[in-house]
Amino acid sequence: MGPTVSVAESLRVRPPVLRMRHDAFGPAPGSRPSGPASVRITFGAIGAALCRIVSHRAGNAGTRRRWHDKVRRDCGEPDLVAALLLRLAAQANPPRLVLFSSIRPHRVQQAAVALAREETHDLGQLAALVAAELRDCQPGAAAAQ
Repeated sequence: MGPTVSVAESLRVRPPVLRMRHDAFGPAPGSRPSGPASVRITFGAIGAALCRIVSHRAGNAGTRRRWHDKVRRDCGEPDLVAALLLRLAAQANPPRLVLFSSIRPHRVQQAAVALAREETHDLGQLAALVAAELRDCQPGAAAAQ
């Protein structure tokens, strides 16, 4: 879960909002402390996950083709993968609250457009590929495959 949950559990009064780290490589942030904390905001959805996915996919032609065929998108394109990861994080957190920041206005606009999409086939396929090919890898190991 991370330190924010353990801190919240140690308080006498539960905070109304929890901030929880989550990306495509961890379990969905489904459990939270009991009590009135009803809103959770996830963060960390893109950072390390983006590098791992793009470098894994760039490893060889077979991997590129397989990922493209399943996700129906070019998972070697960092902007596209970032949008998929943001949507995946929003899907994993039912309130759809995901903390995202950028100093580039076009990236914020891309994030807003991505989160407005309702299609989920690509998200399910991306999650399945991450689970099958990358979840057990240590960060940085994907590039060596």
